[in-house]
Amino acid sequence: MGITAVAAGQRLTAAMINSLPVVVSYLSTGGVSNSVAETVIGTFTIPASDPQFPGGYRMNIFGTVTETGSPTVSIRVKLNTTGGTTLLSLTGATVSNATSFFGITGFLGFSSVGVSGAFGSDLKLNQNFNGSSVIGGGIAGAVAINTTGGSNLIIVTAQFGTANASNTATTTFGAMYRE
Repeated sequence: MGITAVAAGQRLTAAMINSLPVVVSYLSTGGVSNSVAETVIGTFTIPASDPQFPGGYRMNIFGTVTETGSPTVSIRVKLNTTGGTTLLSLTGATVSNATSFFGITGFLGFSSVGVSGAFGSDLKLNQNFNGSSVIGGGIAGAVAINTTGGSNLIIVTAQFGTANASNTATTTFGAMYRE
């Protein structure tokens, strides 16, 4: 699938429209404050029987972190639950900017679908928690997933090292597109 350029005055065709990215899920946003528990701050839903082989999903996520006392924070992306397979993990980053930002981009590619489905992921996290941008990544291969038994979730979590009402992590926007 690719996006076809269209010139002014050119007639659109069904093939051109069908080549546009399809949003599968917008991020259900959320946040956490005053806690040291790993907490879901964003969720994408992959509908049952939607994944295809060959194929996958591209995702973009944006969020903010506020702090007091330079706490550590861990940002993770997981499958289905906080105890699920970790696809990306930035663990124990020190936050020293009053307001910081992070972005997560990446791809999930399915090698098989069905009850015994599997995918690999390549995710990147760009964050500026202490005055300089840092890019981290996570690659997971052969992650087991049942693509027909119900919907699956891709979740974003945050976990602070110190509880304080001023320590907050929030997702503000995200979208998952079919590729």
